[in-house]
Amino acid sequence: MNRKRYTNMDPAAGLSTFSDLRKWRKERSGKVKDLSFVVKTSPDKDPGYLKANRSETTITWIGHSTFLLQKNGINLVTDPVWASRMGFDKRLAEPGLKLGELPPVDAVLLSHGHYDHLHIGSLRALPGKPKLLVPEGLGKTLRRKGFDDIQELSWWGSHELGGLRLHFVPAQH
Repeated sequence: MNRKRYTNMDPAAGLSTFSDLRKWRKERSGKVKDLSFVVKTSPDKDPGYLKANRSETTITWIGHSTFLLQKNGINLVTDPVWASRMGFDKRLAEPGLKLGELPPVDAVLLSHGHYDHLHIGSLRALPGKPKLLVPEGLGKTLRRKGFDDIQELSWWGSHELGGLRLHFVPAQH
């Protein structure tokens, strides 16, 4: 039986061995990061507005690939990570919103299951009972973790949610 799972469109672009991972980590640790630039929080940030909003379209960047999207009264979160560490590294900045500042989440869009795009603790802590829209192959893992409202989609697949049509387009990581 062929097991479906996430794949990069260009399979040669990924790390395939532990040795590749070690080389990548060594190269990454040798780089000096300029941490002097900080993305400032909006001065008019109002989590109360986001919690009550059911009519305006908003896009709120939370950090890395985590966003709160609001459209047609639907609250969507992408790639939820509120963890203080991402893999081996400490988070560079606090999330733009705390978990408690989120409105009830209707759906979560997951691009793939890498540590910097999916944090199980964050997923469990989201307010509401969100439907999980995930790439094919990730559903089994999430069901083992106790999630049950899951829709697996292949590349170019789509799902309708409250009048919104959500499309899964190929992701390259």
